[in-house]
Amino acid sequence: INEVGGVFSEVAPLWVTWDVVTDLLKKGVAVSRINSIDGSVTITASAPKASEILSYLSNDARVSEVKYAQPIRQAGQLQSFAVAVRFNWPYASREPGALSDVEERSAVVREEDS
Repeated sequence: INEVGGVFSEVAPLWVTWDVVTDLLKKGVAVSRINSIDGSVTITASAPKASEILSYLSNDARVSEVKYAQPIRQAGQLQSFAVAVRFNWPYASREPGALSDVEERSAVVREEDS
Protein backbone atom coordinates (compact mmCIF):
# COMPACT_ATOMS: atom_id res chain seq x y z
CA ILE A 1 0.00 0.00 0.00
CA ASN A 2 2.81 2.44 0.79
CA GLU A 3 4.36 1.85 -2.64
CA VAL A 4 1.01 2.49 -4.31
CA GLY A 5 0.57 5.59 -2.16
CA GLY A 6 3.97 6.84 -3.31
CA VAL A 7 3.12 6.29 -6.95
CA PHE A 8 -0.29 7.96 -6.71
CA SER A 9 1.09 10.93 -4.78
CA GLU A 10 3.04 11.78 -7.95
CA VAL A 11 0.01 11.49 -10.25
CA ALA A 12 -2.09 14.57 -10.84
CA PRO A 13 -5.79 13.79 -10.41
CA LEU A 14 -8.18 14.84 -13.14
CA TRP A 15 -10.90 16.04 -10.77
CA VAL A 16 -9.27 19.48 -10.71
CA THR A 17 -9.83 19.60 -14.47
CA TRP A 18 -13.55 18.92 -14.02
CA ASP A 19 -13.85 21.57 -11.30
CA VAL A 20 -12.32 24.16 -13.62
CA VAL A 21 -14.42 23.04 -16.60
CA THR A 22 -17.57 23.26 -14.48
CA ASP A 23 -16.67 26.83 -13.56
CA LEU A 24 -16.11 27.65 -17.25
CA LEU A 25 -19.52 26.21 -18.13
CA LYS A 26 -21.09 28.44 -15.46
CA LYS A 27 -19.44 31.42 -17.19
CA GLY A 28 -21.19 30.48 -20.44
CA VAL A 29 -18.23 28.80 -22.13
CA ALA A 30 -19.18 25.99 -24.54
CA VAL A 31 -16.56 23.25 -24.10
CA SER A 32 -16.28 20.93 -27.09
CA ARG A 33 -13.19 18.87 -26.30
CA ILE A 34 -10.77 18.06 -23.48
CA ASN A 35 -7.43 16.31 -24.01
CA SER A 36 -4.69 15.49 -21.55
CA ILE A 37 -1.10 14.88 -22.62
CA ASP A 38 2.04 14.91 -20.47
CA GLY A 39 0.43 16.75 -17.55
CA SER A 40 -1.11 19.46 -19.69
CA VAL A 41 -4.85 19.61 -20.32
CA THR A 42 -6.06 21.20 -23.55
CA ILE A 43 -9.57 22.62 -23.41
CA THR A 44 -11.18 23.43 -26.77
CA ALA A 45 -14.13 25.76 -26.42
CA SER A 46 -15.99 28.83 -27.63
CA ALA A 47 -17.02 32.00 -25.84
CA PRO A 48 -17.78 35.63 -26.74
CA LYS A 49 -14.20 36.68 -25.81
CA ALA A 50 -11.41 34.11 -25.62
CA SER A 51 -9.13 36.67 -23.96
CA GLU A 52 -11.50 36.93 -20.99
CA ILE A 53 -11.35 33.17 -20.51
CA LEU A 54 -7.56 33.16 -20.72
CA SER A 55 -7.47 35.96 -18.15
CA TYR A 56 -9.92 34.13 -15.89
CA LEU A 57 -7.81 30.96 -16.00
CA SER A 58 -4.59 32.93 -15.47
CA ASN A 59 -6.02 34.30 -12.21
CA ASP A 60 -7.36 30.95 -10.99
CA ALA A 61 -5.33 29.61 -8.03
CA ARG A 62 -5.80 26.04 -9.33
CA VAL A 63 -3.95 26.92 -12.55
CA SER A 64 -0.16 27.15 -12.66
CA GLU A 65 0.14 27.91 -16.39
CA VAL A 66 -2.25 28.62 -19.25
CA LYS A 67 -1.63 29.60 -22.87
CA TYR A 68 -3.41 29.44 -26.19
CA ALA A 69 -2.88 26.08 -27.89
CA GLN A 70 -4.11 27.28 -31.29
CA PRO A 71 -5.10 30.55 -32.93
CA ILE A 72 -8.44 32.11 -32.02
CA ARG A 73 -11.10 31.87 -34.73
CA GLN A 74 -14.11 34.16 -34.96
CA ALA A 75 -17.35 32.24 -35.62
CA GLY A 76 -20.26 34.67 -35.68
CA GLN A 77 -20.62 36.19 -32.20
CA LEU A 78 -18.33 33.60 -30.61
CA GLN A 79 -14.61 32.97 -30.66
CA SER A 80 -13.37 29.39 -30.94
CA PHE A 81 -10.12 28.68 -29.10
CA ALA A 82 -8.06 26.07 -27.31
CA VAL A 83 -6.06 26.64 -24.16
CA ALA A 84 -3.35 24.41 -22.72
CA VAL A 85 -3.60 24.35 -18.93
CA ARG A 86 -1.27 23.03 -16.25
CA PHE A 87 -2.70 22.78 -12.78
CA ASN A 88 -1.32 23.47 -9.30
CA TRP A 89 -1.49 20.05 -7.69
CA PRO A 90 -1.48 21.00 -4.00
CA TYR A 91 -5.25 20.99 -4.47
CA ALA A 92 -4.99 17.31 -5.33
CA SER A 93 -4.06 15.67 -2.06
CA ARG A 94 -4.20 17.82 1.03
CA GLU A 95 -4.33 14.69 3.18
CA PRO A 96 -1.23 12.53 2.66
CA GLY A 97 -2.72 9.82 4.89
CA ALA A 98 -5.75 9.27 2.66
CA LEU A 99 -4.51 5.91 1.42
CA SER A 100 -3.62 4.86 4.97
CA ASP A 101 -7.23 5.53 6.00
CA VAL A 102 -8.46 3.38 3.13
CA GLU A 103 -6.05 0.62 4.14
CA GLU A 104 -7.32 0.72 7.74
CA ARG A 105 -10.98 0.63 6.64
CA SER A 106 -10.37 -2.28 4.25
CA ALA A 107 -8.58 -4.20 7.04
CA VAL A 108 -11.66 -3.77 9.23
CA VAL A 109 -13.89 -5.03 6.40
CA ARG A 110 -11.60 -8.05 5.87
CA GLU A 111 -11.76 -8.86 9.59
CA GLU A 112 -15.55 -8.61 9.57
CA ASP A 113 -15.74 -10.93 6.55
CA SER A 114 -13.62 -13.59 8.30
